[in-house]
Amino acid sequence: MATQRHRWLTRPDSRAAKRSAKLVDYVRHRALTDFADRYPNVHFGPVVALVAAYNEEDNIGDVLKVMPTLVGDLEVSTLVVVDGGSDATAEIALDTGVYTCVLPVNLGQGAALRLGYQLASDHGARYVVTLDADGQNDPAEMATMLQPLLDDAADFVIASRRLGVDQTTDRFRRPGSACTRGPSTPSPARS
Repeated sequence: MATQRHRWLTRPDSRAAKRSAKLVDYVRHRALTDFADRYPNVHFGPVVALVAAYNEEDNIGDVLKVMPTLVGDLEVSTLVVVDGGSDATAEIALDTGVYTCVLPVNLGQGAALRLGYQLASDHGARYVVTLDADGQNDPAEMATMLQPLLDDAADFVIASRRLGVDQTTDRFRRPGSACTRGPSTPSPARS
């Protein structure tokens, strides 16, 4: 039977977790402050195309060039959250004129997406469509993805890689995106 002292000695060091959380908060705060300075009175359109990018200088420009500005009659604002990195991803995104938030260090895709969702929510977006920075998602399919939401037939929609056409040439990504037929198909869901 474990004693109280034994439990105390075997607990993980919460000081390290607290320091880590404070560092993440600091990094997020710096990125948000930089974003607010760059775009002081920003108000996004009702649709935000959110792209989390890490070292994607070879791909991000081509992705942003084909990003729609309208889906139906809804304005689309493109937001790139650059998740740290050591290449020119941020400069390319800024040069294309899309909204760009730059994390000074890499926090991971989940943290970058959460920051993007926060920015979208804080600045007036009603819908958020997440896309990959490497061109794996086709921005032209945004209308298909949004339609179940606009029809109030779903609360969120998830695309299926298995039902779509795999166009990746990366042999490491191919197993995770094994597609068998037709264009990507949305999967509407109700909560």
